[in-house]
Amino acid sequence: MGGVQMDSETPLVVDEPEDDLLNPEQSHRLKTLFDLQDQCPLTDAQQGELDALVDAYGRALNERGMSQIAHRRGISIEQVRVEVTAETDRAFAWWQEAQDNPALLEKAVHQAHEAQQTRARG
Repeated sequence: MGGVQMDSETPLVVDEPEDDLLNPEQSHRLKTLFDLQDQCPLTDAQQGELDALVDAYGRALNERGMSQIAHRRGISIEQVRVEVTAETDRAFAWWQEAQDNPALLEKAVHQAHEAQQTRARG
């Protein structure tokens, strides 16, 4: 199992494998539901439980990532949350604009393709 590192700027940085994001009971149940889903359709209750566990896993993974970013950059996790929210808002606004302006989306795809080709050439 991993350890916990503390510093004055960031209250908590967890250095553990991703399997430890849920408690052992939740991890076991998540695996059981995924295995069951491969064998037969889940009941509505089982699907709801699976959705809730996947949501909890995603939130825990997101929190861990933000804690690691805060620690690496020497800023508070609150500042990381502000920056992530601002970047998400900016990206969403761009996406809405691109949906209304196909030329903007086409230009972005073209630029991404050119950048990918440039990286591939080294």
